[in-house]
Amino acid sequence: MNKIRDLIIIGAGPASYTASIYASRYKLDHAIVGLMPGGAITSAHRVCNYPAFEDLSGNDLMMKMRQHALNYGVEELVYRVVSVGGNREEGFYIGTEGGKEFSSRALLIATGTRRRKLGISSESKFEGKGISHCATCDGSFYKDKVVAVVGGANAANMAAVYLSEIAKKVYVIYRRNELRGDRIWIDEVLNSGNIELILSANVIEFLGDETLRAVRLDRDNMELEVDGAFLEIGADPALDFDPGIKLTDEGYILVDESQKTSKEGIYAAGDITNASNGFQQVITACSEGAIAANSIYYWLKAS
Repeated sequence: MNKIRDLIIIGAGPASYTASIYASRYKLDHAIVGLMPGGAITSAHRVCNYPAFEDLSGNDLMMKMRQHALNYGVEELVYRVVSVGGNREEGFYIGTEGGKEFSSRALLIATGTRRRKLGISSESKFEGKGISHCATCDGSFYKDKVVAVVGGANAANMAAVYLSEIAKKVYVIYRRNELRGDRIWIDEVLNSGNIELILSANVIEFLGDETLRAVRLDRDNMELEVDGAFLEIGADPALDFDPGIKLTDEGYILVDESQKTSKEGIYAAGDITNASNGFQQVITACSEGAIAANSIYYWLKAS
C-alpha cells in the first residue's frame, strides 16, 4: 500500500532543502523528489552574497544545505515527476517517469528553472562537443584555449570572469549594447585583460566538423574561431507536468504571501514562483522554502 506522507517536496534546490529542514523541525513526515540534488546554483563558480559564506562555489553551498537536511533524516526519492493530481479532501499524488506514484496530504513545488537554448539548427550538433551551459563544470577542458560566452547578464559575466582565469581568451557575445547585472561583475569583465566584448551581436551558427571550431555572428557576418562556447542566456520555468494551478503568462507559479498557490494544499517556492519581486537568488529561494514549510505546517494542523 502506498504510504501517505504529510508533505512531498518536488525539486531538489535551495528552496526544497530549506523547506525540508523546517519540515523536519516541525516533525512533518516528508520526502524530497528530484533527479539532481542541488539545482541550477550548483553550476555557479562563486557565490559571494550568501550570508555567512563570503566566497564559495554554488556546488559547495548546496551540498552544505543538502547535508543539513539529510542530517534531519529526510528521504530523497530520485525520480522525475511527470504528473500531479488530487485535492485537499482525498490527498495528493505525484506520478514519476517509470510509473512510480507517491501520495501526501500537501505538496510543495520547488522545481526552479531550466537553462535556455539559442534554438538555432547547429546548436544540438555541438552540445557536449564544444557547447556547454556550465562554465564551472566544463571550464577546465579549455585551459589556454579560446572560448566564447553568449549572454550579458550576471550568469554570463560570472562565467566570463571564471573562464578568463583558465582560457587564453574569452569573447563575450551579447545582443544588447551594454552588459547588465551587478556592477561588481560587470567591472570584473571590463577590467579583465583577456576578455573581449562583442556587443549588439547574435550567434547565428555554430561551425565545425566533429567538434566546435567557430561561431558566426549576425554583425558584419563576423566569424570567430573558438574551441568552446558557453551559453548563459537565462532560464525558463522548469515544470514538466501540469500542476492544475494558476501560472503567470511566462509560466511561473502564482503564489500569495504564504507561498500558497491557487489550489488548497499546494504550495510553491523558489525560482519557479512569481514571488520575491522576481529577484531569483539563493537567499530568496531559501526564504520562500522556509515560509512555505511554516505555512504548510499550520495548514496541516488546521485540516
